[in-house]
Amino acid sequence: MIVAMRALLARAANSLFTLGAALQFLLLGAWIASRLATDGSPPTQYLFWIPAPAYFFGALLLAPTGWRLARKPARRILGLITLAAPLIIAITTLTVEWRLWRSRPDADSDAYRIVHWNCSYNPGNVWTKRLIELDPDLLVINPASFQPWEEILAHYRGGGILFREGFAVLSKQRVRAFAVISLNINPGMGIDPRSPDGITSRVDRGRAVFLELEPPPGLSRPLIVWIIDLPSDLSLWRMRVARQAARAIRDFAGPIVRLDADGRPSAEPWDSTGFPTPDFVLGDMNTPRGSASLREIVGSMPHAFDAAGRGPAWTWPARFPLTHLDHIFVSARFRPVDYQILDLGGGTHRGQLADVALESPSPSP
Repeated sequence: MIVAMRALLARAANSLFTLGAALQFLLLGAWIASRLATDGSPPTQYLFWIPAPAYFFGALLLAPTGWRLARKPARRILGLITLAAPLIIAITTLTVEWRLWRSRPDADSDAYRIVHWNCSYNPGNVWTKRLIELDPDLLVINPASFQPWEEILAHYRGGGILFREGFAVLSKQRVRAFAVISLNINPGMGIDPRSPDGITSRVDRGRAVFLELEPPPGLSRPLIVWIIDLPSDLSLWRMRVARQAARAIRDFAGPIVRLDADGRPSAEPWDSTGFPTPDFVLGDMNTPRGSASLREIVGSMPHAFDAAGRGPAWTWPARFPLTHLDHIFVSARFRPVDYQILDLGGGTHRGQLADVALESPSPSP
């Protein structure tokens, strides 16, 4: 009887270890598929949205099932892979996704500084002093309400100041022209974890702005900046969203708003099709960094993090960030020298900062 019981327990243990190893292979396969395909398909999109630490701790819990399997020649490879899975995930995350072992580029005192913050609501009362200390050349805040503006407006007095469609743009260089468009994103189910019942009735079709800024010192031509605000609805496939957004930007036919030296606006026709080629693309894109869908909008422009960032660099939710939804892309004419995530004391997202080295001045005639 005892022998039979031991045999039964041994078979049960073997089954549990085999099941654990199978689950480990499923977890590892899901992680690999998510990192290779990102949001190229709806299923892999949701796998990609799972933070890397969740995959790591899941793999760590299942790893002990590999010890017993590794002792059996017929299952040794299965057992070793089960054991190594958390190590594979950790090394890849730390070196490829977080770039922890990469040193930051040398600081550049002449760098152009960009700060973007989607505070959404509840901005708190810390941000004004913090932003004045950071002294960005270009500051973009979304939305342009709720905040106490007097002190920050006084700091940028004389520079370009634009409040439009919920965006606040404060610039040391004058805003020469801008346009604001709807991205016409088809609405989804409205899944929003911020709503009490998880569903929002608000229809968000996305927005985009392009700005033409006076060239800063050392730059030979005006700056073109795109600001992108994509819907947060979790039911939307981001690849479809990005393609619709890119189409709306590509089909833009005007008019634009031109501002004179005193800031007086006038509508003008647009003698081209689409937004002008950007120097910077930034905003709350509600899409994690590394997603294939973002390339539909920014093309080959590198993320400022890729050149100058380090660590998880998560921006949402502000209190306990789990993912990187806010981005700054930089054209090849510029070299990012710093990228940081900012805790501005409130809001639903954290802010982001990028310092970029300007192009060489044009030679004198």
